[in-house]
Amino acid sequence: MYADGAFHRFAAAAGIPDLADQWYGRSLWQSIGDDELRAVFVALVGRARTGRRVHVSTRCDSPSLARSVAMEIAPLADGGVEFRCRLGRTRLMTPALSSGSELLRLCAWCYRADRDGWRDIEDVVADEHLLERPTVPIVTHGICDACLAETTAELDPVAAA
Repeated sequence: MYADGAFHRFAAAAGIPDLADQWYGRSLWQSIGDDELRAVFVALVGRARTGRRVHVSTRCDSPSLARSVAMEIAPLADGGVEFRCRLGRTRLMTPALSSGSELLRLCAWCYRADRDGWRDIEDVVADEHLLERPTVPIVTHGICDACLAETTAELDPVAAA
């Protein structure tokens, strides 16, 4: 993990000047307390690791403010990813994102989402404003038609022919 000067200034303004130091050496996933929200971010990072730049809008709330953030998750040559964020509008705090009763089915292989057919997760996040809503759908996993066909062919090449 690396935090640039802008992050350090943000953390200092939020009253947590050593925030980056608290997270060095720890998993990014430990910073996301909600299981469903974490599953969506795992899928977004998974897509970025395939070589695709992922662009989403999300929130970065403090106890008193709700902040919209334009986020890019960019693949790096070493297989890692880089998060690039730009702060958008800020307003007084509303309750943090929590899990709702809606389901979001993701392909466990390619991270596509089952919404009117299997679609790229970043497109569903953008089109449905998933990370900007008051609740995040409950994430469930499956396998899309393309991955099922590919997996079936790998496991039983005779049947796929």
